[in-house]
Amino acid sequence: METSGQPHKSGIIELAANSSVVYLILFFIGAFSHYLYPIPIMSGLVAQLLGVFFLIIGPLFILWSQRSIRRFRREAEGGASPYTFNIGPYRFTRNPTYLGLTFLIAGFGFLTNSAAIVFSAILAFIFVNYTLLRKEERILEEKYGDEYRDYKKNVRRWF
Repeated sequence: METSGQPHKSGIIELAANSSVVYLILFFIGAFSHYLYPIPIMSGLVAQLLGVFFLIIGPLFILWSQRSIRRFRREAEGGASPYTFNIGPYRFTRNPTYLGLTFLIAGFGFLTNSAAIVFSAILAFIFVNYTLLRKEERILEEKYGDEYRDYKKNVRRWF
């Protein structure tokens, strides 16, 4: 859906919602698989420590990126240049929310010592990376042009 050459405003929001749904569905598939066929990953203590670490880092990344996006939008509405992409965690990765979701699910998988849940986090990461993110980046390039392309050259998709 395009209006006068510009992508529909809700395109990014729809893709982000779809990405979150992908993570949620694959998490539930992983949890159900673990319930049916529990396969441990590693020794309990190491898995639990990794789980706690990722369960702390994941939500922090998500909150930090959402706060940065709100600031970006507020500055863009206030007349500041909307082309400042290097804010918050977006200085290090173009997709901190998805990275946070991956850490969150993997953390839960490690905490429960579930290979199926960790595998579901990896599958969600791969699926979003090779399908939805490509569409999202095309929309952002259409909307912001060279500014976004320059940002892509300087900041990696992940780390």
